[in-house]
Amino acid sequence: MTSEPLGAAVTAALIFEIAREMRGSVPAPRGAPFYGLDVDIGCSPEVCESLGDQGIFRKYESVLLLGCTGGGVARWLSARLGCQVACLAPDPLRLATAALLEQRAGAAGRVSFAAARSAALPVRTAAFTHVWMLGRDLGSDPAVVGEAFRAVRPGGAVAVQSLDAAAADPVQKALSTVGFIAIAGRTVETIELPSAFVAARRRMRSRVEARWGREVGRRWDDHAQAPPRLFQVHARRPS
Repeated sequence: MTSEPLGAAVTAALIFEIAREMRGSVPAPRGAPFYGLDVDIGCSPEVCESLGDQGIFRKYESVLLLGCTGGGVARWLSARLGCQVACLAPDPLRLATAALLEQRAGAAGRVSFAAARSAALPVRTAAFTHVWMLGRDLGSDPAVVGEAFRAVRPGGAVAVQSLDAAAADPVQKALSTVGFIAIAGRTVETIELPSAFVAARRRMRSRVEARWGREVGRRWDDHAQAPPRLFQVHARRPS
């Protein structure tokens, strides 16, 4: 999903409206109080849980999440894995929507949002136990990977998830160049969107099309398919 065509306040209000309607008949999946309307990947955010597979992922880890602005993936990971998540991306409008939803989600500060360039992160050195990047361009950009190295603590983990297996070599090269070790790539199977997510997207698209037309409603297409596999690269900063 690209930038919000309706503005942050309007989009957040519509998402909250539909989530409130659906709660009367369909329980919200754990970690998804907005039925996936805030998820900006084409598959279930459950697949992102494997980003924490390296080593032992204990509760109360702190994760810096790059390249995912809708807020839903961050909320899902925080609820499912027990971690704190700071979500940074360069799209202030999308992040404003995510922050408005977070106020309604009642996550007690477990998830935060800030607009920032991935190549110049406004974070303290060694502030996070994990850095996770979603998207090929992030993981293969030496400037971004260098910032990830700075942001993660010694012994901490970094993981990159991409839709394109062709990203494997440039991602692993970039990680090695800045000093990460124990670099390993693998493919993971995608997981279909939960049925509650599909129902919410169908309702959202109908609502938006009725008010603003088909072009604006198209972004909520519930038939959008993710590829059958994703590619992940895991690495570690030396202790």
